[in-house]
Amino acid sequence: MDRTRRLIGVDELDIKPSDDKGGETSVSVGKYMRDNVYMEIEQGLGPDTGKVSVEIELTPHTAIETDMGANGESGVGLNWKWDY
Repeated sequence: MDRTRRLIGVDELDIKPSDDKGGETSVSVGKYMRDNVYMEIEQGLGPDTGKVSVEIELTPHTAIETDMGANGESGVGLNWKWDY
């Protein structure tokens, strides 16, 4: 996977298995557009299972995240973290 990730020029490449709630297996790729901006695209096996997410780090402890699905659903969140 690491070799494939480098070949296509992305920072993250992940295969997410289906979950117990009926979610489908999906593939996601992510790339840092800048030091504090991360974009991820996820595509499942079925129709309308794609999603695009963007996370912008505002400070070392806070980030805003937005996502939009292929089915038109979207969301925005404010994340706070504390590393200790």
